[in-house]
Amino acid sequence: MLITAPTPLPTTDSRLPIRLLPAGACLPADGIAMPTLPTSAHRPRAACGCCQPRAAATDILSRAWLARVRGTAPLTAELVVAATADGQAALRAAIASDALLNARFRLADAA
Repeated sequence: MLITAPTPLPTTDSRLPIRLLPAGACLPADGIAMPTLPTSAHRPRAACGCCQPRAAATDILSRAWLARVRGTAPLTAELVVAATADGQAALRAAIASDALLNARFRLADAA
């Protein structure tokens, strides 16, 4: 029996990079202009993960991912999103706190 050491996983980050631009910036044809996020949303005080409503930023990125997977959006090297400062903060928080988004996306400025 031959036993070998496991092959190390590649160190490249395969997540799709997101490049954030200020609101109103000129976007490429496949860019996303992020809609204005609601300042407050009704959320139950206590809810399990399946009943807890998702944040608007999480929903936007999830829809962008599904569009790419289903072939209704072009496959590009990065996702370009124009958003206000609040919208950018919401996107950053969504990527940091949502396990699925963190597995799919990374911020372009974070290598």
